[in-house]
Amino acid sequence: MARRLESMDRADQINEAFAQWLLTSIEESAAQGQAPESILQVTEHDEVRMGSGSSYGSFASLCYHFMRDWALVGEHVQHTVYQPIVDALLHRLGSEGSRAVLVPGAGICRLAWELAGAGFEVEANEFSPLFATVADVVLNHASSAQKLCPLAHLFSENFSLDNQFFDTDVPCPLPRAAPPRSVKMRMGDFVALYRTDGPGWKPYDAVVTCFFLDTCEDIMVYLEVISALLQPGALWLNLGPLNYTPSSRLKLCWDEVVTVAENLGLIFEETTTVDTAYSLQAGVKMYAEQYHAVFSVARKK
Repeated sequence: MARRLESMDRADQINEAFAQWLLTSIEESAAQGQAPESILQVTEHDEVRMGSGSSYGSFASLCYHFMRDWALVGEHVQHTVYQPIVDALLHRLGSEGSRAVLVPGAGICRLAWELAGAGFEVEANEFSPLFATVADVVLNHASSAQKLCPLAHLFSENFSLDNQFFDTDVPCPLPRAAPPRSVKMRMGDFVALYRTDGPGWKPYDAVVTCFFLDTCEDIMVYLEVISALLQPGALWLNLGPLNYTPSSRLKLCWDEVVTVAENLGLIFEETTTVDTAYSLQAGVKMYAEQYHAVFSVARKK
């Protein structure tokens, strides 16, 4: 029991220092405003609704996604999820010229940052104000890595105390230490921003939905918006499950999603599956969120 209390106390101190660093960075970011040389340029729209704190608004969810996107312990996500998307876009769009790519549901912007590093003109979209604000801190203001104990609050499915209270450095890699990569972000509801009369609508060369489709209230609307964003010959890349939220009104199977997309003028060029852990690899805890997810590439007629 003494070792448990010692581990909990140490994790609390680490996470308290991390939270203080994050709050200080957010305050400094707000005071400084957007600099022209910022990696991430954030745009807000007063008329477009933002997310609440009900799902992606807690410190626990933030720790989880920091571990997934910006820690070495989440490196498998890069290999199984993000890198295949980058490779597929490079294969089909090439590495030369200006290619506009939209990434809705961008979270803390690791995928958007990787795509920008591959040479694409990337616009990210995020519904959660907390995640969008933290993405600004990570990409624009983090000058050194910080310690974080991302699973200290999870008291189930642990093999050991070390399994629960380990620490990791975030962000890793450090965006400001890498070659310059420019990413734009629009904060707010995807449908309101990117429907044909929305403030973010324009033709894109590719729309990348990564663990995003099942966040919808109405998947038919999502698919209509995605299709309308694509000019002829443009691509829709999708990787993820269909783990719909309780608020989703129509929970289509994948075959039905394909049928709807084809009726909207999309031709599927590739459909495979990807076995991936959402955050932790299998074996770290007794339970890990695992997916046998669809990876598809479709082109607009």
